[in-house]
Amino acid sequence: MEWLPKDFPNVRVIGLNYNSSLSEWSASGCPCEKYDGKLEKRAGEFLKKLARSNVGQDRPVVWVGHSMGGLLIKSIMVQAAQSEDPAIRRIAENSHAVMFLGTPHRGSAIAKLKQHTSALVWPSVEVRELEENSTQLLHLNKTFLKAIAGLTKKPEIVSICEGIPTELTSFKVPLHIVPESSARIDEGDFYITKEDHLSLSKPMCRQSFLYQRLISVIWCAMQSARDETEQHHDQEKTSIGMTISHGKTSSVFTDVYRQLRQFEKLFNIFL
Repeated sequence: MEWLPKDFPNVRVIGLNYNSSLSEWSASGCPCEKYDGKLEKRAGEFLKKLARSNVGQDRPVVWVGHSMGGLLIKSIMVQAAQSEDPAIRRIAENSHAVMFLGTPHRGSAIAKLKQHTSALVWPSVEVRELEENSTQLLHLNKTFLKAIAGLTKKPEIVSICEGIPTELTSFKVPLHIVPESSARIDEGDFYITKEDHLSLSKPMCRQSFLYQRLISVIWCAMQSARDETEQHHDQEKTSIGMTISHGKTSSVFTDVYRQLRQFEKLFNIFL
């Protein structure tokens, strides 16, 4: 997404990275065996780093997650929404949109294949969490939908699904990594594209549907934040105006009272 900083110079673009399977493979085993944490733990670590980076404190947040990245976003937002720390909860409250790209909300049959296959798609995570209809993923989906419903303003949700199988070089058979049934989150807009799983996060050009839809999401979030800011300023002006008005009224009564007291003194003198 190297186009975003150029198309939106005032937007802060942050990437959450985790080690790829290519860099983690060794003779000792697959990368998922080396990572001692779970999805929830990793999301919690990212959430703390985001809070320290001042994310979501004074700007709207637009989340874009590809594949397992979408699951991380869901867990991050759930933990943020449930947090008692005001700074962390603001990350959830200021989340204006979430864009899921090939996210396995209900898991994938790929996770049941041998370790080498699943690790190529989802590195450094316990693969059993990604099995079809796994208890963890179904619970995460339920708590995520509940969390965003409880926010002051529900974020826009956009889900995009792969429309063609993915051909991994290590295997001769095309694989449909995240089927429509799993890519659907039953909230917001849903699209099926003519892209495979790996291409969902790599738009061919600025004119592609993927990038144009992302731009639309960002613009809507910016406009929404701008409208909220203007509304807040209007309320402040109204409040200030009322204060000034009350101040003038109070001043008038004070002047009248002072004049009456002066008249009283005059009367007392003449009496």
